[in-house]
Formats: sequence, structure tokens, C-alpha cells
Amino acid sequence: MSVNALRALPRVYDELLQRAAAGVVGPAGLSAPDAPETVRALAEPFQASGMPVFERLAEILARFASDGTPDALLDAASTVVLLSQVRLGSSPESLELVTSAAPARSLPPYRKLLEARKALTGHASDRLGILSAYYADGGADPRLAPELAHALGDADIRALARSWLLEIGPAAAPIVERELDVRRASAADARRAEAAARLRLQTSGGLAFCAWCLREGGPAVRAAVLPPLAELGGGDGARLLAEAAEDVSKSVRRAAFDALGRNPDAEDALLRLAQAALDSGDLPGLAMAAEALKKSPAAFAFLSDTLGRLASGVFGGDAGYPLEIALTQSVAAWNTPEALETLERFLPCAQVPSVIAELALRLHTPEMFYLRYGEGWAGDPAPIRNLLLGRLMEDRDFPLDPRWHSLFQSRNDELMAMLTLRSGPEDELAFLQTILERRSLVCPNP
Repeated sequence: MSVNALRALPRVYDELLQRAAAGVVGPAGLSAPDAPETVRALAEPFQASGMPVFERLAEILARFASDGTPDALLDAASTVVLLSQVRLGSSPESLELVTSAAPARSLPPYRKLLEARKALTGHASDRLGILSAYYADGGADPRLAPELAHALGDADIRALARSWLLEIGPAAAPIVERELDVRRASAADARRAEAAARLRLQTSGGLAFCAWCLREGGPAVRAAVLPPLAELGGGDGARLLAEAAEDVSKSVRRAAFDALGRNPDAEDALLRLAQAALDSGDLPGLAMAAEALKKSPAAFAFLSDTLGRLASGVFGGDAGYPLEIALTQSVAAWNTPEALETLERFLPCAQVPSVIAELALRLHTPEMFYLRYGEGWAGDPAPIRNLLLGRLMEDRDFPLDPRWHSLFQSRNDELMAMLTLRSGPEDELAFLQTILERRSLVCPNP
């Protein structure tokens, strides 16, 4: 019987619209004597279906037949066509979508619904204004789910479409999936996969959907379903993410490690992946894992040990910047004296010392920082100079040892010498005068 009910949907929708257009529905409601009976007859295929979603639709049609207004009858029509696009029979999502589109939601009337649909599918200059006004009247309208799913491919309104779909909730997932081609792997399909994953993960079918996308989808789709898994606790999300971290696509691996770093139950999986990458010589994988590792004693011990291996040349000359930056930034994120001590042991062979120096600037006293990174610095002074320049441009009064001024003077670095003056207001005036003089040299008056 559900098949008959499903087949009846387009016919019921057409008849409702035709009767409304022919004036069967007047300004005061159903004006033709046989109109209530006609609409009740349209509800008959759904009443005996034995499926809750169709029985709910029959209730809506019957109520509108008794006391509906023109807009209410057209709302019933839009509910019918919405259900015909879901095509999931008695699924909980279908029932929820039809229920949420019922008049109890106080949604805008059908006339405004049509305007919103045109704004979502057209290119009018005021489309965002129309949609904003429509949202203010009733929030994210479930009746717009098909147009919103399509609009995920529209650069102008895709953020709005995603936001509305997530507000509608899991009931919109089947409609988003109908617009999704997992193998096409376009940017629009990636956005649809991400939205559908977030919607599905609110129900019991989310993991299965994500696993299917990871198995069948192109690289863009596979990467898109990983961020939603970052928020899923209990170990199941971490398991899928760990599998994706071994994907053949670098972009998918990157997304998997990023998500693992934010998943509350992924620390053990990350350590296993990091150790496996270390054992196999997979330096890109090791760098990704190092960036994702969170604060735990085991993670700190692994990062410190790996940094020591890098310093001793175990990885050879091919390790390069990515691994060093990943390791030093991950250790520096601890923001503790122990982390700084670990990093400063590595400092003599660091190719990118600014990461270490930045942590030292936060944790050392001004005197200690000057002694180690000023007078005692034997490497390239440019990274240290640029670090101080950025900090002083943000905060002219950032605490620094006064000896930096003399050091920059000895290097003939006029700008830094002026920035590190710490004597009084007259030096501020001299600083401003120097800046103006330097500007006049670059842009002389005609």
C-alpha cells in the first residue's frame, strides 16, 4: 500500500494546486461546496498505508480540508511534494520532516515560500535580503530543504544554505544525499557530503554514512566527511579517522590527522599512527601526527624523543622544515618551562629558530632572553629581529632588556634601535621624527 501512496503524491500535489488556482479556495477558506470532500478524497491513499509518515500526511490534508485557508491548502501541497522528494516511506526522518512542516511550526505562507525558493534558485540582486526576511518570519523552513541542498553548490548562498540545513536537522539528510554524487568529487559535492555527515551523525546512521563516503567517494568527499567525526566520542569516530589517516590522498590524510587532533578519544590512535610513521620512515605522516598530538605524558615523551632524533641526524637531510616545524610547534604548545628546556636543547641545529624563540620570549625573563638570544646568539639574527619587531609593533611597551637598544645600534639597525629605546618621552619624539624622515625619503613632496 505504501507504493500506491508514494505514486499518489505527484497527482495529489497537482490537484491541490489546480484547485487553488481555479478558485475552489477563496479568501475565506474553502468556498466550493464539495471542496472539503474533494480534499478528504485526496487523503484516502495515505490513510490506509499503514505507515506513520503517510498517515501523518493524511491528518494534515484532512485538517486543511475542514478549516484551511488558501495558504494552508498550498502549504499542504508543498508538504506533499516535499515528501515525494524524500522517498523514504516510513523512515523516522521522513516523519519528522513532514511533522516539522505542519502548521504548528507557524511557518511563512506559501506565497512567501515561493519567493524564498526563487531566491535560492535564482540570481536576483536582493536574494540575500529576501532570504534574511524569510528566516526572520519562521527560522529554517523544512519545506525549503531540496532548494537548500542544491544551493550548497552556489557560492553566494552556500554558507546560508548549510546553516539552515543544520538547523532543520537530521530530517534533511535524505534530501541532501539525493543531490550528492560521491564519485564526482566536486567542491559542491564535498560540501553536501560534509552537511549530510553532520546531519546523519545526529542519528544512529552517521557512522555508516561516513564509512560509505570514505569507501566510495572521491578525495574531496572523503576529506569532507572527516571534520564532523572529530566531534564524535566513544572511539568509533577515532577508528574511522585512523583508517583515513592512511589514505593514498595527501589532502585526505591531512584532514584525518587534523580531525584526530580534535577528537576527544583519539590520543591512543594518534600515538600508534605516529609510531608507525616513525618506524616506516614516513616523514610526512610523522609530521602530520606530531601536529595533531595533544597534551598527555605519552605524547610529550614521544615528541621530545623524536625531536632528539631529528637533532642527531637520524632522519638524514630529507626531513626538512615540515617535520621540524611540526615537532617544535607541538612541543611549544605546552607552554611550560619543561617544553622550553626541551626546545632549547634542540636550538643549535634548528633550521627555524623563531618557533623556539617565541616560546622563550613568553617564558624567559627579559634579561635571560637577551643573554640567550641577543649577546649569546650565534645564528642568523634575522629571525630574532623579526620576532621582536612584530611584538613591538603590537605593543610599544613590551618588556625587553634595555641592552637590546645598544645591540641594534651596533648592527646599524636604526628602526629596531628606535623601537627598543626605553628612556622616556623624548625618545618617543625622536622615534616619531625618524619614522617621518624615513617616510619623506620614500615619498618626497613634489
